[in-house]
Amino acid sequence: MEKHLAVWMEDCFQKRKPLCLMMLQEKALSLFKDLKADSDEDTTFNASHGELEKQRKEGEEAEEEEVEVPTKHFQTKVIAQAFALVEEALALLESQDPNEERHVKVSSAVKDALKCYQVIYDEKKKAVTQSSLHRFFKRVDKQETPVPSTSQSVSSTSEPVPLLVPSSPITDDPSPISSPPSSPSTSSRELSPSPTNPAE
Repeated sequence: MEKHLAVWMEDCFQKRKPLCLMMLQEKALSLFKDLKADSDEDTTFNASHGELEKQRKEGEEAEEEEVEVPTKHFQTKVIAQAFALVEEALALLESQDPNEERHVKVSSAVKDALKCYQVIYDEKKKAVTQSSLHRFFKRVDKQETPVPSTSQSVSSTSEPVPLLVPSSPITDDPSPISSPPSSPSTSSRELSPSPTNPAE
């Protein structure tokens, strides 16, 4: 019976007749009735149980053997490349379009449509930048011993310590900033080493 049904289906395919499940069921039932009348046996219509079980087992094995398809994910480099291609295409259209208003409309519509990808790109770029910044910092555990404070009072007998200001683009004179004016013998030459003569 299955062979007769397969032949009938092949004939329908060659004649380009559409098939549906209901048509298949009706044809299978009519083939069964024809075969039953020919054989004069008293049997009921049962699908080939062994064949059905075999197909079911093969399907389960195929599912188990299927390799997991990796999920799709965006790469920053590819998104940037796509945006560059879109910009290139818009520039090409702009160079050919005599109507600037139309080009502005199309360009803004395309950019609006791509905003969802721009958000993804910005998030990925931010994550990459953040992770690259973390490489420069080193995690330090809390220290058990107290660190001496730098705000301890300086004895009144010592001279005030002048502070040196690093050179800035505004002034080239690295003059010291000191608390009250010190003795005239203290000069900026004594406070900072000479860059030309390191022996002093």
